[in-house]
Amino acid sequence: MPLDGIVLNCIADTLNKTLINGRIDKIHQTEKDELFFTVRNNGDNFKLLITASSNYPRIHITNNIKSNPLQPPVFCMLLRKHLIGARIREIKQLNFDRILEIVFESKDELKSTIYKSFIIEIMGKHSNIILLNTDSRIIIDSIKRVGQNISSKRQVYPGLVYNLPPSKDKYNPLYIEKDRFINLINNTQQGISLYKFFYYTFNGISPIISKEICFLADFDESTSLAEINSNLAEKLWISFNLILEKIKQKNFLP
Repeated sequence: MPLDGIVLNCIADTLNKTLINGRIDKIHQTEKDELFFTVRNNGDNFKLLITASSNYPRIHITNNIKSNPLQPPVFCMLLRKHLIGARIREIKQLNFDRILEIVFESKDELKSTIYKSFIIEIMGKHSNIILLNTDSRIIIDSIKRVGQNISSKRQVYPGLVYNLPPSKDKYNPLYIEKDRFINLINNTQQGISLYKFFYYTFNGISPIISKEICFLADFDESTSLAEINSNLAEKLWISFNLILEKIKQKNFLP
């Protein structure tokens, strides 16, 4: 099962139930792109693994323990400065994409309440972990700095405003109504196959879920959009909406 927007939505729901209001006690950077947070909540300690590994980026609670380097990396020291003692106030998915934002609340030197955000982008070789000021969206630093020599379209660097990765004009499926859905079917390139329409058009929808929508509607996944009339579009909407309602109701089953 790919780690798409649906799976990440489920992960966010699980982390919210487990970690909200938890206090950050320890932070370790065990690899150049891997972090462990120890979160104290409701009398228990939870180890949160966050990795921007190109091969297997992910975020989840774990019982595994890895050895720490003798000298903590610079990014780890920065996170300790900003986040040790902070409490997790919100964990949310952005735009139903493979991006999570964790919002931390802490106090500054004047005892004023401040908020910092941790952005986890789970996007293969483009995965990243970014610390920023929640209100201004100014990047404090990231586990992978992306300068103009790496990407001319989007830089990730201290002092820059954080912008979401380009979405290729995809839509958030959670906010699509029936009329809009049918209009997209009628106005998308008619030669593409049905299952490609779903993951080309909507954020967070992987090819396997696209095929599942076709299966639920009793369609051959290779059917072209040109073959879809209004009655068939209605059947597709029912299947599409069935999956979305399960997500909205947090009715997740492996």
